[in-house]
Amino acid sequence: MLVKGYNAGVITPGIHGSTYSSNRITMIVDNIVLSITLKKGFLNHIEEVSKYLKEKLLLLIEEFPEIISKIRGEWGRLIYRNRTLNFFIMIKLSAVS
Repeated sequence: MLVKGYNAGVITPGIHGSTYSSNRITMIVDNIVLSITLKKGFLNHIEEVSKYLKEKLLLLIEEFPEIISKIRGEWGRLIYRNRTLNFFIMIKLSAVS
């Protein structure tokens, strides 16, 4: 792993063995991801947001058919004049009960 600046002081030799092996960083991140995704209502919230996003993206196709030809995937990938645009959704975790 090559790092510089602030990260060079934080990620010391031995802390990150491999991207696909167990190490302290991946275990911490795994625990955080699981604690968030296992919260009551989180996955239902994701499903609701996904449906809402898809509805709005379909409206964009109707409004701009000369620019947007289709939507692919479940996470908001638009085809724009033969180029793929990816949309990333920030989910406000405080809204999840």
